Amino acid sequence: MNSTTGMLSPNSKYKNETEVANMPFSNELLQKTKIFMENYIREFGEFWGCNIARYPYKFVILPTCSFCIFFIPFLNSFRQLFQESSAIGSSELFMPRNSATEQDRIRIEKIFPHGIYFHDRTFLSPNLRIINFEILSGSIYEPKFVEFYQNLRNTLELLNVKSEDDTISYSKLCSKAVRDGVHCLPDVFLLSYTFFTLFQPAKYPVWNIAIFNTSTSILTAMIFGGVQNDSSSHLERIISSARCVRMIFNFPPPYRINEFNKVWDNYVQHSIKQQPSNIRITHWSYSQCERDMKEIAVRSRRLLPLLTICLISFCCLSSRKCACDLKFAILSIYGILSAACGIVTAFGFLHVIGIRLVQIALITPFLVLSIGIDDMFIMLAVFEETVTNASKGQAKCCYLMTRTFRESMVSILLTTISNVLVFTFGSFSPFPIIQIFCIYSAVSLAVVFIFQITLYGSLLALKAENILTQRNFAIASSQRSCAESNKESQQSSAKSEYSQRSFLSVYATVFKNKYFITLISTSYIIYLTGSIIILNKKIDIGLQLSSLLLDDTNTYKYLTMYEKYFSEYHPPLEIVLPDKVDYFDVKVQRRVLRAVEFLENTSYTMTASFWLPVFLDFLQKNGNKMNTEVFREDSDSFEKNITNFLQNPAHKHFSNDIILERSNSSRVSVKSSRLHIPLCHITRTSRSDAMHLLRNKVKFIKRRYSIRLLIYHALFEFAEQDDLMVYITFSNAILAGATSLGAVLVLIPSFISCLLMTWAIISINLGVLSLLAVCGTNLDIISATVMLLSIGHTLSIVSWPIIQASLSTMIGVFCLIPVNGYIVKTFILGVLFVCWIGLYHSIVLLPALFAFCTVRLKLFTLHRQEYIVEICGGILVYLIIWEQLVTIQVIAQR
Repeated sequence: MNSTTGMLSPNSKYKNETEVANMPFSNELLQKTKIFMENYIREFGEFWGCNIARYPYKFVILPTCSFCIFFIPFLNSFRQLFQESSAIGSSELFMPRNSATEQDRIRIEKIFPHGIYFHDRTFLSPNLRIINFEILSGSIYEPKFVEFYQNLRNTLELLNVKSEDDTISYSKLCSKAVRDGVHCLPDVFLLSYTFFTLFQPAKYPVWNIAIFNTSTSILTAMIFGGVQNDSSSHLERIISSARCVRMIFNFPPPYRINEFNKVWDNYVQHSIKQQPSNIRITHWSYSQCERDMKEIAVRSRRLLPLLTICLISFCCLSSRKCACDLKFAILSIYGILSAACGIVTAFGFLHVIGIRLVQIALITPFLVLSIGIDDMFIMLAVFEETVTNASKGQAKCCYLMTRTFRESMVSILLTTISNVLVFTFGSFSPFPIIQIFCIYSAVSLAVVFIFQITLYGSLLALKAENILTQRNFAIASSQRSCAESNKESQQSSAKSEYSQRSFLSVYATVFKNKYFITLISTSYIIYLTGSIIILNKKIDIGLQLSSLLLDDTNTYKYLTMYEKYFSEYHPPLEIVLPDKVDYFDVKVQRRVLRAVEFLENTSYTMTASFWLPVFLDFLQKNGNKMNTEVFREDSDSFEKNITNFLQNPAHKHFSNDIILERSNSSRVSVKSSRLHIPLCHITRTSRSDAMHLLRNKVKFIKRRYSIRLLIYHALFEFAEQDDLMVYITFSNAILAGATSLGAVLVLIPSFISCLLMTWAIISINLGVLSLLAVCGTNLDIISATVMLLSIGHTLSIVSWPIIQASLSTMIGVFCLIPVNGYIVKTFILGVLFVCWIGLYHSIVLLPALFAFCTVRLKLFTLHRQEYIVEICGGILVYLIIWEQLVTIQVIAQR
């Protein structure tokens, strides 16, 4: 067996059969199974290599035709990615499908198609355009700032653009819109600065304004951030100053006017550049958010040429470590081109079958291309060794390709199957973004594997003729050279072999030292203990909306400012009474009002905005002393009073919360209605508890008061994700790990193989998760995806060649560093931690373990079971080091 590649010697098959005959019956069946699987896969590789050597052009046709067919769909998938907003700018991709929140939202939309604060009930609602002003010094009520604020608002209200023979502007849209009390509201900050605030100063978090005979409530916590209260009136929480103030534009329909969006965003961006020195401005609009989300895809696409250049340079340098000419460097370039063609084909195929490309899937080429060329490293290592060691009589193309595939098929098959199966199980996740990423990864890895054993194998066969011709000419020339040249060549070869054996001898000697073994054991105990402690105390659960964006985008800056100053109070919770309720019955009224009061009585809710108690108060203030029971008999009276109520300027916003129904007898009644309760004190860590508390109260109300309620808030979607993260992460990890073990067990029916694989998966990923937590990564949908990648990659980064596989993967993800964002940072750190921790396990822990078992416990005996070493495309490559260690020890003892 060659100690460098860990491949079988030609006579290993007969050695294995002799050993099996001398083994006990308990091990005989297992060893025969191992030999059968090994011989079957190796014979298939031999058959495949022989056919490629005979018909190389035929094996080129299939991948080439596939590439040509799917190249245009590949380009179309990128065009769809950058043109369709639904493919990128939707946070629904990060939310679980068929969740309780989604079901409630669908039921509510059937009754009330649109929300109040969020028009489409998502954080990316198109009706809102918001500008944040952070005051670095001074006060928000300084005349200079108020003047700047008012001028900017007036300019933005009059900002217009021509669209379809009409002028579009905020002021004109508001003049045409129905005065429903929702859109085009007065600016709260300017309202708080007017003269009458001297008599009714603005209060925090709710400001009740009484004008003439009516009153209204304004949630000032959504407008002012970093509020400073007047010390003399602390109990009333009068706003004396604030660190941040928001300018909110709630646009009426129509939405998504592209020309107006561009003009608006450009002007706001220009205003930010001319802002006063003591003010920091950030802004929000759905169009700006979608463009910022696209930046991940835009920058990733621009970095693809850099990835190709870096991998080509690395492969050329690493492939010339033993050969000083360029022939093997060219072969390594073929391997990269073959893998790249496979990725293009996979993306085009997925686009054809209807799986759309999203932003996170563009990280796949950086990972798949780096992992896919590992197969090329294995094949090229065997190819180079065969060319170097083959005699002139054996130097035939058929022999060269047959041995290349025979010796490398098991390793590349094991890593490919395990990776594909891991991502296949990940595609069953309830989160659409994980599904799409795993589907793209699994299909890309499978297609790249097919391209490597067909297209790249054919290119090797075509290039082999030229290489063998040059080598035969070199052999003939060397035979005619003088004896002195032969002597120098032999000395150089002996020196190289001695250097290699010297390194292995020194490496083995180090692991014979008991103090060094103790040091390694101590380091692993510290590693394991530290990882467990970190995961118990450090890891947090939950995804922030800002995590989906790059750190230098405008939307990210806005969201970070929002999370800093306005995350304590949230837009109102939407509560719908879907069933027809007899509001004219006093007993029913009391039950409804008690139910609302029960919802208000929590640490997460505030006073509700409900039309029923306001309507009853409206009747009393207008001198209507009659009981609402009269409305049962006098429908006209109710219709008149409800019309007057909804036309009142202070109550017209309730018109969006009531659905009236006229029966066949022309009697008007309330079919459905809704109310709103502002939320407070809900953070990323408490949003799940708040959601469950409110849902439990809704269930209690249904049992106690016989009133069915539907509740919805955009924050609940993130809470649903938090609830599922722990279960999804660990269930996917268990399924993916079991799948990997199943692949190992099928290809390597060995108990010790599965035992070591299980230990490696658990130990490596434990360290990866703990280090990600230290680096500020939460347990969210992104880290769950990285964990799947980590489990699949555990097999790849320790396969031969270990160093090349790890470095190529690290180089691939390093190319993503310019994409500065939470998603990309988590992927980069996850892959780097897998590589480094995997190397720590492969070249430090396992040699120490094998040395300890061999020298101390003597539980393992060396039977020269080389097929175990050759089959181990994954974690069992450690046995190569162990066998070298034991061999050198035996030689030293002799």
